[in-house]
Amino acid sequence: MNVDHITMDFTTVDPWAPLASSNGISVSILKIPGISLPLASGRAHLTIADNDTDIAYIDTSLPVVSMSGGTVTATFSPAPVTIPPNAREAFSTLMADLVGLEAKGFTIKGTVDITFSLGFLLGQRTISNVGFEMVHVFKGLNGMPDVRFVSLTGNTVDAANKKQTLSFKINIKSFSNVTLKLGDFILNAAGPAGPIGTMILKAHTIKSGDNIIDTVMIVDLSLASAADFMQSLDTAGTTLVLTGSDGSTQLAVMKAAARSLRFSTVIPKKFGVA
Repeated sequence: MNVDHITMDFTTVDPWAPLASSNGISVSILKIPGISLPLASGRAHLTIADNDTDIAYIDTSLPVVSMSGGTVTATFSPAPVTIPPNAREAFSTLMADLVGLEAKGFTIKGTVDITFSLGFLLGQRTISNVGFEMVHVFKGLNGMPDVRFVSLTGNTVDAANKKQTLSFKINIKSFSNVTLKLGDFILNAAGPAGPIGTMILKAHTIKSGDNIIDTVMIVDLSLASAADFMQSLDTAGTTLVLTGSDGSTQLAVMKAAARSLRFSTVIPKKFGVA
C-alpha cells in the first residue's frame, strides 16, 4: 500500500478525533494473468504506528478510482481517526515531527477489503483482509521556512492603550504531502531588537504549494523593541520572527507542533506601499 497524500482536519468538535482523508492511495493485490475484474468498492482498516507503538486507527470506505494490473488506486473521504487516550502523547509527537522536520517516516499497516462486480449472474465477490505493512516517509513542513509578506490590509492605532493592529497577508509555501487544517494560531512576534507583540494566523490550512493566509499582528508600542520595529518599517523594512508556544493553539494535540515553530519573513519598507 502507498499513500501519496493525506489531509488531517483538526477543526472538528473533538480535536483528539480529527478527520483524515486522501486522494492518492494505491494497493497492490495478486494479479491474475489475462483476467481483469471490474471493481465495485473497497474498505480499509488502517493502523498508524510510530516507534513500534500503535497510536491511531482509521476505518474507512474506499471509492475505487481505477485498477491497473495488480494495483488498485483509490481515495477516501474524511473519516474519523481514533486516538486511544494512552497514545495521545505519541500522536502529538508525530504531528510535531511532521510540522518541524523535513521528512518523517512512520508505519501504516492493516487490511483492505476489495469488492468486485462479476455481473448479474455471479453478483459481487469480496477479497477480504488483504494485509499490508509499510514504513511510509512523508515530506514534512520543515518548520515552514518559506514565509513571505504579501500585502498590508489594515493598520489601526490605539494610542490610549499603546497598541497598533496590523492586518496583512502572508504566503506560507509548503513542500509537504501532508495537509493540516488547524484553525487559528497565535504566535509570538519579534523584531531584530526583541519582542514586539503577537500575531494570529486566521483559520489557516497548510497544504502543498502556496498558502495565502490572513494575519492580525498586535504590536505593543510600550516596548522599546516594538517602537524600533515600527521605525525600521518607515525607513528600510525589517525582519519579523515568529515563534510558537503551548499557548499558540487551543488544540492540545498540536501543542507540541506549535512549540517547534520558528520562522521569519521580511516586511518591506512601509509595507511595500508607496
